[in-house]
Amino acid sequence: MIEHSQNSLYALLGALLDGAADEPWVAAWVVAKERSSYRRPGALMLVSPLGRTLGLVSGGCLEADVALRARRALEFGRAEYVVYDSAEEGNIAAELGLGCNGRVGVLVEPVGPVQRRLLACLRQRMAAGEASVLIWRIDPRGGTGALAALADPALAVLEAAEAPPDLAPPADRHELVERDGQLYSLVRILPPVRLLVAGGGIDARPLVAFAAALGWRVAVADHRTIYARPADFPGAEWILRAPPEEAELPPCDAACVMTHNLDLDARWIARLRRVAGLRYLGLLGPVERRREVLARAGIAPGDPWAEGVRGPMGLHIGGELPESVALSTLAECHRELAAVGLL
Repeated sequence: MIEHSQNSLYALLGALLDGAADEPWVAAWVVAKERSSYRRPGALMLVSPLGRTLGLVSGGCLEADVALRARRALEFGRAEYVVYDSAEEGNIAAELGLGCNGRVGVLVEPVGPVQRRLLACLRQRMAAGEASVLIWRIDPRGGTGALAALADPALAVLEAAEAPPDLAPPADRHELVERDGQLYSLVRILPPVRLLVAGGGIDARPLVAFAAALGWRVAVADHRTIYARPADFPGAEWILRAPPEEAELPPCDAACVMTHNLDLDARWIARLRRVAGLRYLGLLGPVERRREVLARAGIAPGDPWAEGVRGPMGLHIGGELPESVALSTLAECHRELAAVGLL
């Protein structure tokens, strides 16, 4: 049975590392691509000994074949590198109906103690908000698989199955490098987006749920008694019960202010103005309300910082229900974060 509830790398690593340490999972990584593909290098799929599957390496057309190869890798105890190319005559991708017209390289390898240590190191860096580089050696005959998790940009080795070659960090998200006749795949691994939702009302629930489904780490902040109840926000990693001025905020890349209270919104805007590294700030309500909230927060109309406050937040998609507001807000937020390289 293929489960799609955990598709983000951060969530998948958590599911793997929090499970039984002696359970022999198999990891299938997208390590190379050409032309169009549904997932890019760094995508992970996990297969348990009982056939339980988490994550995706494609849009659903490759997963069954990858699961079969995972069982074989587990049985024989060695990695397998397979290339799915819809443009190559006789390639298995044609039989599977791969529709992206791309070429995808997938490395299927058992997760042993060394790999677990490597991936634990990688997840710790992701939890700390730090980017890393994961490096694999690609060998069509069945190479060793993952070599090391590297700090970015210095490329100090954090954990290694063997000593990696001296490689520069990838210029973009992914790079294939040939060194001494051997091919290496380098993938920059970004930490998950951290979102703060100021306001724990009923309309914040779909926003938090959608963000969590994207693999984002979400904090909900509301000190009012009947709001931000943990049972209403199972996708939130943090529930903050302090007023804006006293709240100890986790690091955040984006924030949405939606308390439905002018004074409280203004206090949150004033508080978030002091947060470094915030790349998106949305405020619920029309343009006139935005002006009043900013004025109550003590922010002058011509203040350059105020120009970055999105109010009304979200793209104009014509919806009015909480789910529509959540969809439009996260779409706008996703676009802005992708533009600055956080996605």
